[in-house]
Amino acid sequence: MREFKKRIIIRYIICVLILSGFNLIVCAGDLQKFSVWNSDSVVAIVSERELSRLIFKGDKVKQIYAISGELYYEIADENLYIKPSVQKPVNFFVNTERGNTYKIIATPKDIPATQISIVGVFSNKSHQVKQSVTEESIYSKKISKIIKVVRAEDETVGYKVKSIGKSYREKNGLKGYFDSKWWDDEVIAEKHFLSNDSDQSIEINKSNYLDGRTEAIYIDREVIEPGSSATLIKVRTL
Repeated sequence: MREFKKRIIIRYIICVLILSGFNLIVCAGDLQKFSVWNSDSVVAIVSERELSRLIFKGDKVKQIYAISGELYYEIADENLYIKPSVQKPVNFFVNTERGNTYKIIATPKDIPATQISIVGVFSNKSHQVKQSVTEESIYSKKISKIIKVVRAEDETVGYKVKSIGKSYREKNGLKGYFDSKWWDDEVIAEKHFLSNDSDQSIEINKSNYLDGRTEAIYIDREVIEPGSSATLIKVRTL
């Protein structure tokens, strides 16, 4: 028992030390939770060397669609177990028995096996669930609307706009430019440009931009070629 407690304490200390330098490292036993609408995307971190478990609350996995050779998976006990076969984010689709389809973006990291809980927002006779569905729909529409407005740079819609004009450097080598901020009383968006001034292509890891404040992101490309740039929009509610 003492040896077991000692291992737990050591694991906890290691996790704290790792997390102090790398915010996206997930320690063993951590549970990533997502509440998603049908056809939504889930950006998750998985182990690159062990099977990670995806739990679909209130639903069952029916079918998996993935690019051949990129992902090992198995369905057992109503759960999905996966392990990427490539060293890059893997995109795949999950169809469930309740008729939902989710796009999963699994980013492999050198971490122990982790668990990912996906809770679908379903429509049924429960008033509480109907209320949640309505709130989720309104929430999604607000985010979708401000992203469209920022992309079009349409200042006639009613959002307040502030020019920022601040340059910075990303950890992956990209050059960032904080262009502007758009907001109203309920939602706020930041518009950034990411430029690749190196001689190599740089792949975008979307999960790197989902921090404690940012609730949704839009980026118009997944790979930025040398000499090219991408538009990044970060959104959060107030």
